[in-house]
Amino acid sequence: MKKIKSIPRSQIRYMLKRQNGRCAISGEKLSPVNVSVDHIFPLSRKEFENEKLYGKSWLVTSKINRLKGSLTLDELYKLLEKIKNHEINTKRLFKELNEEEVKEMSKNEFDEYIKNNYDENGIIKN
Repeated sequence: MKKIKSIPRSQIRYMLKRQNGRCAISGEKLSPVNVSVDHIFPLSRKEFENEKLYGKSWLVTSKINRLKGSLTLDELYKLLEKIKNHEINTKRLFKELNEEEVKEMSKNEFDEYIKNNYDENGIIKN
């Protein structure tokens, strides 16, 4: 198992220069208030301990680091693609919720809805 050390300021300065003062993921300009050190493979994800980049870091914006959380870069890209692909539906729902009150549903109606639309594992059928 690799031992992860804290990152010396000299390496952070080098990363800032190497990345041309920009976030490694979004390309946004970094500033002292929005810069964050991100582990390329999250340290919490022990299944990646044998990856060459495990334990290595780059600089990202704080917002990107919060968004990425414990995801790998590939997982983040896939999640963002799902979000983007669902954008029209999300905007439609947002508009509907903004324009009308949330209705109520009886327990019997709900049970019938679940029976007709979800499988035995609680996953929607369509």
